[in-house]
Amino acid sequence: MADKKLNDNEIGAFIEAFAESRDSNISPHAQSQTFKYLIIFINLYVFGTLALYGLFRSDLLQVIDPFLSSSGSSALLDGRAQIFFWGIVLLNISLYFNFGFRLLCIILGISLSNSTLDYFVLSPGIFSFDERPYFSIYFAFRPLLIFATFWLAASYKDGILSN
Repeated sequence: MADKKLNDNEIGAFIEAFAESRDSNISPHAQSQTFKYLIIFINLYVFGTLALYGLFRSDLLQVIDPFLSSSGSSALLDGRAQIFFWGIVLLNISLYFNFGFRLLCIILGISLSNSTLDYFVLSPGIFSFDERPYFSIYFAFRPLLIFATFWLAASYKDGILSN
């Protein structure tokens, strides 16, 4: 059987091939400070939200209200967390590859708006600092996240030069 290990020349060729495609996709324009702050804020918000959700799912947070421990709200939170996680993963990937970033920002913003309205319409009592302080803080900053997502789409410089 033939030895199928790659030598240094072949590895160098692979790295060079991907470096050329990466260079062609990189935006020639630097992003603004506002854009950088917004992307950091959104990523920190998502990290904090998913950490809070992980603590909730592993029963490390004290649940005062029976609404949060019911199976219906648990399934709702599971689905929203999955959409939220994969949405931010795709957003960061599209930012890195400079492909479809604005579209994903708009889709994520619409999805966040929809889920926020669902929370307030389907379960209007969920926003209570006395009974659910963790989730109330999460919902208090949710409109700021939606605004930041749309602002991120507006302030993105894609570097596509029109002829």
